[in-house]
Amino acid sequence: MKTEKALVTILFLVICFSAKSQTNSANKPVKPHAPAVVIKPPVEIKIQSIGADLATYKKCQISGESVPNQVLLKGLNLDLMKADADIKKLTAFIAKETVDIKNETKQLKKDKVNSPSEADYNSAAGRWIQELNRRQMKLEDREEALEQAHSDLEKAKSKFLDNSTMMAQDAGVIYQSIPVWRVTGKKPATK
Repeated sequence: MKTEKALVTILFLVICFSAKSQTNSANKPVKPHAPAVVIKPPVEIKIQSIGADLATYKKCQISGESVPNQVLLKGLNLDLMKADADIKKLTAFIAKETVDIKNETKQLKKDKVNSPSEADYNSAAGRWIQELNRRQMKLEDREEALEQAHSDLEKAKSKFLDNSTMMAQDAGVIYQSIPVWRVTGKKPATK
């Protein structure tokens, strides 16, 4: 019973204090001032690169008229994200494979210089020549795969460019000093 009375008294004081703090010098109630939320219209942006994930948001480098360079963007096109993943995967593969092929070519040339030009098929020298020929064929296959990877990379870059322009809107939130935006639709049709 005492605690109920105490709670009612505290609640009454809070209400009175709250009402008193919201009056002006003429003792008239003043409505609390809340900053107006300014909803900006969607603008056309172009994704330059997609970075790290942050839950459902992607850290993106963007360009466009009156837009920041970096935003957290939600609602990216799946084709764009797949193309970006393909670009990153193929770029890493091409870089590694180029170095590996260069090293293998250098080693194969060195081994060929130190091998006999002719030998009996079943002799040790003959088996060594066969091994060098197998390595040469594997190297040629890897070079073909590298050429195909370059072609696939160009296709992925083209797909990225085709899907990189879109309409987006500032959500009015900043997370770790990066503005948060959301995709509102595809790029407008050109006339």
